[in-house]
Amino acid sequence: MAATRNFVFGAFSVTKGRAGYNLRSVKVNEYFEDIALDLVNACYGSYLLELAGDCLGQKMASIPEKELRVQFYHMMTLRAIDDAWIEEVDYLQQLRTSIMDRRYTQHNVMFEYHREAYFSFQKMEKRMKKETMRNILLGELVRRKDGSVQVLMP
Repeated sequence: MAATRNFVFGAFSVTKGRAGYNLRSVKVNEYFEDIALDLVNACYGSYLLELAGDCLGQKMASIPEKELRVQFYHMMTLRAIDDAWIEEVDYLQQLRTSIMDRRYTQHNVMFEYHREAYFSFQKMEKRMKKETMRNILLGELVRRKDGSVQVLMP
């Protein structure tokens, strides 16, 4: 089953079993076959995944309150979404200007705009996921002397 191989990105549905978890369904979004087939890159990728998992485990262990962890995840995710949307809106404004120049070349301007915007949106989704993980792994919670918590964004 390709979904259980290394370097598969997607949505996994699992159920808890007696000694572990059972894979129920998988929706594979992307399979990084180039990395999986190259032994050196596979070793680097596995190492980085393990390192990220350890970093995330230590970070979550340092936040014993479940509600605080959830808020931390939300803040880091919202930051990534916000940054990606700002870039996307800027790009779409620039795209609109450049597409208007194409109307003189007998191209369907609306089709061109929608096509480019769609590809840009797909790139933005990938960028959001990457930045979300970056924010979670690099973001920090600092407890102040008065008991409040400060979030340091990367």
